[in-house]
Amino acid sequence: MIFLDKPYLIILVPAIALFLFQYLGGWKIILDVNKGKPPRKLKDFPSIETSEVDYKQVQYKIRSFCDSALKNKTIELSLNEFEINTLAVKGSLLNKYIPGEYFYYQIKEDSIIEKMIIWPFLSAKGYKYRERWIYFVTKTQLWERTQVFDGTLMEPYEKTLPISYSSLIVFVLGGSKTSASLTLNAKQTVKYQQALNIIEKLRNVEIKQGFLILET
Repeated sequence: MIFLDKPYLIILVPAIALFLFQYLGGWKIILDVNKGKPPRKLKDFPSIETSEVDYKQVQYKIRSFCDSALKNKTIELSLNEFEINTLAVKGSLLNKYIPGEYFYYQIKEDSIIEKMIIWPFLSAKGYKYRERWIYFVTKTQLWERTQVFDGTLMEPYEKTLPISYSSLIVFVLGGSKTSASLTLNAKQTVKYQQALNIIEKLRNVEIKQGFLILET
């Protein structure tokens, strides 16, 4: 049979071994968490204590900004770390020790750091951890530096994007359902088009004194 040929075995055996190794890593993290021994990355991953009331207050603040911006009024929206995270989790209290995908936003000096952890994950450690630093260069452009850890620390990669490609900004302005990414389906909605209309009216985007600030 073709699968018994040596060239195929040379490729197939290591691939199967790697898959099993990663698969066992996924099971190990589940067992460790159930025993109350989560990996350090998961244990240290920040959580937020928020509520539906907090979420509604942030929503009202953003809705007022968007309504005024669409009417060509001069207005400022300032969101702190708590408000951004409340918006990201929609006011829910999440338990990071339940398998899933979790995000946390930290404002530090002139950047926003987006932290993400997914578990279980097909890797030696059983999880994937990512940090993305977001810097707003101008009112129309941002710079991102992303680093991923899924058992080994991978080389960071950097890119410059227009503000309209920022999943976080589009999410804040109500143009998508998640702050993590911009899907093709999201870009085909009326809400996304409204968010782009607001982005075009922005005259300033910056991080200042612990706040994400948008100005029209």
